[in-house]
Amino acid sequence: MDPVQRRVGGWGEGGVWAVRGDWVGLSSSWIQTPEDQRLGDGSSRGTDHSHKVLPICEEPSASFRDQQETSRRPAEDQQETSRRPAEDQQETSRRPAGDQQKTSRRPAGDQQYFSEEVLRFSVMSCRAVSVLLVSLSISVLPVQSQSASQDTFIIQYLERRLVQVEERLNQCEQNMASVTQKTYDLSSEVRGYLSTLSVMRSEVRSQVEGVSGRVERLERELEYLENKMPTEADIQMEEALLEEQIKAAELEQLKRRARIKVDHDCNAALSQIKSLKIVKKAGDSHGSWFKDPTEGSNKVYLLSGVRNDTVLEFDSLQSFVEESGGAGAQRVQLPAHWQGSGHTVHDGFIYFHKADTTNQILKVDLLNRTVVDSTLVPGAGRLPVYSLNPDTYLDLAVDELGLWVIHADPEYGGNLVITKLDKGSLSVDFTWDTQCRSRDAEGAFLICGTLYVVYNTRYGGRSTIQCVYDIHDTIHSAESPVLFFPKRYTSHSSVHYHPGDRELYAWDDGYQTIYKVETRRNRPAPAA
Repeated sequence: MDPVQRRVGGWGEGGVWAVRGDWVGLSSSWIQTPEDQRLGDGSSRGTDHSHKVLPICEEPSASFRDQQETSRRPAEDQQETSRRPAEDQQETSRRPAGDQQKTSRRPAGDQQYFSEEVLRFSVMSCRAVSVLLVSLSISVLPVQSQSASQDTFIIQYLERRLVQVEERLNQCEQNMASVTQKTYDLSSEVRGYLSTLSVMRSEVRSQVEGVSGRVERLERELEYLENKMPTEADIQMEEALLEEQIKAAELEQLKRRARIKVDHDCNAALSQIKSLKIVKKAGDSHGSWFKDPTEGSNKVYLLSGVRNDTVLEFDSLQSFVEESGGAGAQRVQLPAHWQGSGHTVHDGFIYFHKADTTNQILKVDLLNRTVVDSTLVPGAGRLPVYSLNPDTYLDLAVDELGLWVIHADPEYGGNLVITKLDKGSLSVDFTWDTQCRSRDAEGAFLICGTLYVVYNTRYGGRSTIQCVYDIHDTIHSAESPVLFFPKRYTSHSSVHYHPGDRELYAWDDGYQTIYKVETRRNRPAPAA
């Protein structure tokens, strides 16, 4: 049963036992303590709780009535009286002395009657108390049980709510930690961006300062140019002066051309290549040989190969023919290697294209073997001068008018260009652009300032002269007939003209060959 809090008082044996305000359980006429209730009916733990079960009241026995009637147990009455509650003792003690005396003087019959009345009252009181306790337990126990159930439900509800609050607090703490970490990462990233922005701002500032300085400088220069800009009158004067200078230069060029023609009185033109003489076979398949065109000189020079630095010098053509393997020749060691086969000799000096350079020409003294002078030919050395001799980029020649250099210029479609050089200083006197192509050409030579280009096929054949260019403009290629070399199906790596002997010294696939040429007097150019 559910516990009921009740303070109960009673009298001695056979009546109501005193209980000191504990939680007791009511079962019939017995009261059970809360400890027994917690143990569950007092039998689950195997412990004797009979000392805690108190009788409330019971029906008095016959012997007890007899003893009460006869009053033969005074000692027991005294003991029962001694166990009365303190309130009864105090009430009895407060009785007036007179009443005590009256009671003491009561007769034994009255005492017996009084005892019976008291016993009867006790029984009735016990029954009334029992009925009252039962009614109270019946009315209070459902309310107490309902209250306990509600308390249990509320406690369980509160526990569940507390668990949910703890879970939410944990989730909140995790969210706060995540937000804190994200905030830290974002702040780090923002700091990095700020540092980068600071660097970029410094760079932009420096660039803006540089641009500002340049703009200021440009403004000053524009102001200067505006102040220095010539007027229209000054421009007209400068144009007139330039035209006068151009006319003066053209006139000077015409005068120099006339002076060249008058000094040498050279108006010969090639008419025929009539004879062929194979002198000797010596050296490589490519090379160059010639006789010094200086008046009174008979020396012959042989340069074998397209890249070398040794020149064989013979005293005469006869010694060249007689000497075998160059045993009697003088070997001249040059200070640098030559390139190609377009060399020439004049007045004891050899002129050649220096190897590993684009357009440098060296002038070397053959006596002391030292470089006397050098020059760079403008626009030369970018293409082979003859397509059938791809190792030759500059071809040097000597005629009645002096020293020449022949080369091909890609800016003029690969056509040949001839340049007049000063023999002493190697300075450029004049340059002429010709209409003669370098494609399928194998060599060229000049006679009295007229260029004759030799053509052939890449497989070898009969060489022909198909293009002529006269610097005096007295010979025109369209009017000149095609000239054929003597019948021989081969190719030439070099062709050099000797003005005194009127002969061509050619290197023909390792054979040293001489061609005899005939010239005719060139008619003067028609008056303009």
